[in-house]
Amino acid sequence: MTIDNLEMALNYAKLGFKIFPVYNITTNGECSCGKPECKDAGKHPRTPRGHLDATNDQKVIKKWWEEHPDSNIGVNCKQSGIIAIDTDNHEGKANGVTAFEVLQDENEKIPDTPTSITGGGGKHILFKAPNCELRGQLQEGIDIKYNGYIILPPSNHESGEEYEWYHDQSPFDIPIAECPPWLLDMIKVKNHDTQISAKNELGNFSHDNSQYITEKIADKCNFIQHCIKDSYTLSEDHWYYGLIGALCRTSNGAEMIHKYSENYPSYSYEETEKKIQHYLESANGSTKCKTIHDKCGKHYCIDCKFNGFIESPVVLGTNVIDITNSWENIDFPLDSLPKIIRDYIEEAHRITKAPVDFWAGTILSVVSGLMGNPCSIRINSVWAESPSLYCVLVGDSGTKKSVPIKIMLKLLYRLDLKYAEEYKEQKRQYNKDITEYNQVSDCDDKECDELDKPDLPKRKLFFTQDTTIESLIEIQKNNPTGVLIISDELTQLIRSFNQYKGGRGSDRSYILQAWNGAPYIQTRKNDEPTVIPHLFHSIAGGIQPAVIDELKDRSKVSDGFTERLLFVYPDYVSDGRITRTSEEMVYEEKLYDLFEKIFNECRSGDQSEISMSEDALNLFEEYSIKLTEIINHDPQYTLMRSYMEKQKSYTARLALIIHYIKAISNEEISHDITRSTMLQAINMSKYFVKQAQKVYYTMQQSHEVRILNKILDHITRKDISVVTPRNIQTARIVEKADEAKALMARLAEYGYGIWNERKGRFIPF
Repeated sequence: MTIDNLEMALNYAKLGFKIFPVYNITTNGECSCGKPECKDAGKHPRTPRGHLDATNDQKVIKKWWEEHPDSNIGVNCKQSGIIAIDTDNHEGKANGVTAFEVLQDENEKIPDTPTSITGGGGKHILFKAPNCELRGQLQEGIDIKYNGYIILPPSNHESGEEYEWYHDQSPFDIPIAECPPWLLDMIKVKNHDTQISAKNELGNFSHDNSQYITEKIADKCNFIQHCIKDSYTLSEDHWYYGLIGALCRTSNGAEMIHKYSENYPSYSYEETEKKIQHYLESANGSTKCKTIHDKCGKHYCIDCKFNGFIESPVVLGTNVIDITNSWENIDFPLDSLPKIIRDYIEEAHRITKAPVDFWAGTILSVVSGLMGNPCSIRINSVWAESPSLYCVLVGDSGTKKSVPIKIMLKLLYRLDLKYAEEYKEQKRQYNKDITEYNQVSDCDDKECDELDKPDLPKRKLFFTQDTTIESLIEIQKNNPTGVLIISDELTQLIRSFNQYKGGRGSDRSYILQAWNGAPYIQTRKNDEPTVIPHLFHSIAGGIQPAVIDELKDRSKVSDGFTERLLFVYPDYVSDGRITRTSEEMVYEEKLYDLFEKIFNECRSGDQSEISMSEDALNLFEEYSIKLTEIINHDPQYTLMRSYMEKQKSYTARLALIIHYIKAISNEEISHDITRSTMLQAINMSKYFVKQAQKVYYTMQQSHEVRILNKILDHITRKDISVVTPRNIQTARIVEKADEAKALMARLAEYGYGIWNERKGRFIPF
């Protein structure tokens, strides 16, 4: 057994496990530590700092087992990058083994991963450690070992049994698996697990301080920093009240106390454990600031910005409940745009400071609107897509989202002059014809009776800023190749949905059908029906983040409208500076020429259907499969299943738009969609997926959380060390002082600082 234990310890170390020796059970059934009634027989460390001494250094390990050949084998879980699901099977207590099997039946079976049977008949199931904080217990009988350690086979147990790996389930047989999502969701620290258990104006605390993080206390408390820094010469009072008393009840307190105490002159693992246990059994709770002042002196706290605001340093370790924007924001893939568009956007961004994202989203939508329904891309015999894009620019006032809209409108009005002159001539001819008609309409001649009344000419439009559905239907009827909707504010369009039938009318369905290019029939009482064979709209416009909630279906059942939107929601904070430049936008004329050529090419009356090359089709299929895999297996996209499906259509549409731009600007001449064009479209689709994540996250946020984020952003940007209600009011986040106080109290609950009700002050961490 001795050779096996040493060899196994060395083999574990080769796997990257951090190993340390543990007292074993002797042949007479007692713990080798020599204590007659050892409470942790065969389970507590031999080394001075316990599991903190763990290493994978072969020489150190050999030395340990040469000194104590019979030692059991311990592994520091956190340092080894693993967690262990520890299921107990003790008589008269909850059966954790059975309970964990029930959890698998209710969710799904765990993947194959190294699993051992413990000496007590339980199990240790290993998974890779996730990048988040974990609870210490899942439920009675099921512990989560991460901050501490477990015993590895072939160590012995006081029951007389040995720890052993299940057949073919050792870490030498199979790799350690990722923790399954359903299990990770159960064991990670969640918001409701980390709420502060007792709060008042002084930042009071309860005896259960397991939600506090030791490292955060050490980072913020001057006295604790002194205890760590000066541990070589620390007095016993400072060590006992500072390290032991202040930290022992925190989430990873015992581990960190040993770490911080390693240079304390009187340190030993056993004595420190006794002190920790003594303090835990006392009724005093964690060390208070007053105790530190009385026992160790006040001078450590003179410069503390929390002095007078808190009762104990332990509250400085409050675990933050993340309410900030947690999505991964990415830049628009400018390199995926055709060169002529990329050159213009770079110039426009440099001159106007409007975000690249807003420029790109607006221009892509304008191009798609200019193309209209005569253009399409063929995927297979039953699947084709038009170039229609519904692009929504999301940003607060001052984020410059209206700048690209206004400049694109200027170019569109210029392009519209042809239609305007044509209509002017038709109207002139109509006025002449109707005058002649009226002059002869009263005659009795048969020839006069057969005279047809002239038709009032219709103004042709290919774009509009009018977002009312009634107007859009009329404009589309007179312009069958499609109409671009471009507006600085799309809020009216969103709020106009379903206004005629109490939330279930035709407005929303009209926009949905237009995205699909479907036929549309509108009936009104006492009127002839309006029939539009092939709807087509592209949309470009802005909304403020507060309007995002209104994108949700009023009936709470998604009809697919939100999933049809391409969101552009960049992180943008204005610095308030005025753009001082005399530089002209030289690429603007080139962009206008492109618009004119695309419009004339696509609106000539002939239908144009583009196919994909074999390479492009293969790439498109690979991306489609990837999207499906994400939908089926990645929990962070659960709320976006339908949106991800729509991205398959949008990828094809984006490829069609890029193809036309490249062809007409002579960047790439090809009858079919090429692989490079498809790759550009896929990169843009990935960008829009990330932007949608941000919007969907915002939808899930409460109004309160959004306001709290605004306060946090204001505090950070202005670098405010002590926040008053007036600070919040001056920033125009809320109007009333009572509202500001309530919100700052909530920030304290979420762990972002200390709120003192009596003084009306919030001190951010």
